[in-house]
Amino acid sequence: MILEVDNNALARAVIYAVNAARDIYAGVDCDPYALHRFMRNKILYAADIDPERQNLRLPWRTVTDGVTDCKSSAIFIGGICAGAGHHTVIVFTDENGSGAWGHVYPVINGIACDPLLPYGVHPKYVSRIGVTI
Repeated sequence: MILEVDNNALARAVIYAVNAARDIYAGVDCDPYALHRFMRNKILYAADIDPERQNLRLPWRTVTDGVTDCKSSAIFIGGICAGAGHHTVIVFTDENGSGAWGHVYPVINGIACDPLLPYGVHPKYVSRIGVTI
């Protein structure tokens, strides 16, 4: 979860990393469904435990480490798909009304690509904001 830190600064850092990944992977062809399936089946999900130490991994680091969290998953799928020219929105959600962004996931071509959920399923939330890449 993205809690007890400068929440908006962390969200900006995620968007910066997605844009960096987009630029690195510009022109690379990708299938959003295949990336979603890869993240669900091949990469271990492990949320950052310490709210003061939030890790952001670029795609190659996610694959090398074999581990991800919601932020790094959004960077992986969102950055690669944006680089391939897919319409990409990074969505930050507040699931419990705390006022903090507790989860982030990419929406590619209007389809939710949250690796914690089946392809096309949006998580439940109280409020959300989307940033188009």
